[in-house]
Amino acid sequence: LAWIYKRCGNAVIGQSMLEEIESAAVDCGGGDDVLTGIRRRKMAFFATWLLLLVSVLVLFWMRSHRADAEEALQARFRAGEFDGRPCPDAPTVTDIDGNTYTTVQVGCQCWMRENLRTTRYADGTPVPMDTAKYSDYEPYFYYPDHDKRNVAVYGYLYNWDAAMGKESPSDANPSGVQGICPDGWHLPSMPEFNDLELHVSGIDRYVCDNEKSHIGKALADTSGWDDFSSENPHLLHSPGHDQASNNATGFSALPAGDVIGGPENYFHQSAYFWTSTEFSSFQASYRYVDHDMPVFGINYDSHKRTGRSVRCVKNR
Repeated sequence: LAWIYKRCGNAVIGQSMLEEIESAAVDCGGGDDVLTGIRRRKMAFFATWLLLLVSVLVLFWMRSHRADAEEALQARFRAGEFDGRPCPDAPTVTDIDGNTYTTVQVGCQCWMRENLRTTRYADGTPVPMDTAKYSDYEPYFYYPDHDKRNVAVYGYLYNWDAAMGKESPSDANPSGVQGICPDGWHLPSMPEFNDLELHVSGIDRYVCDNEKSHIGKALADTSGWDDFSSENPHLLHSPGHDQASNNATGFSALPAGDVIGGPENYFHQSAYFWTSTEFSSFQASYRYVDHDMPVFGINYDSHKRTGRSVRCVKNR
């Protein structure tokens, strides 16, 4: 404060100027009142600067404290402390058809815990439903195992064009592709699914047999899978074996299978999830969990005409 007084005070009222004012005040009479007014103005000036300085310091401290608190919270998310719980700021989400879905926090990502089952885009535009048409370029959706009764649990199966909603493909993180997801949510890209895999494989309680890639059981739901057994001990860490021990993350992958036109659709055997990542003009990428494999599988070049499940992730 002494430095401010010396520097700023003399800058505003120089020493020689002050002496002239004091002399003039004495000559004119009432010098004490004039000097008192000058001192008060100088003190008000210094008080203003002091208040400004304190305000800046407090603001800096608050921002620093907020940043530290945010980083500490993110560290807890990365450590898996909130995994398996409903997302703190969105425990549920409702689509345009009025279907309400529970959510799950896994790492720093907020996912739908259920497969999507809407028949319309968020703007109300309907998606065509056809049990016999398959296209790499036109949107369609289908019943799991060709049976409408399966929709309540397993959701619908969408070809890639239906999942994307005519938006451009994206390999960004986040994808920025809302597609068929509700407002505030989007279709995840391959890098976003990779983030999910990286988080889950980095936490020991999710990994089977000390193999970082063996996380299928941690992602798979505890029911709905075809039973599986094997003499290979590594394969016993697959979702189809001891299903009650599945789903440590709460992600609840459901084996809705796929639809591609043939009789084999892998219902009760596989959970397939579209990404917004494109491989070619008629192929796109997806992730999957199989009843007889311990890993979280990946496929880069699948035909877009195939009907698969959609899991939306919340916008950041």
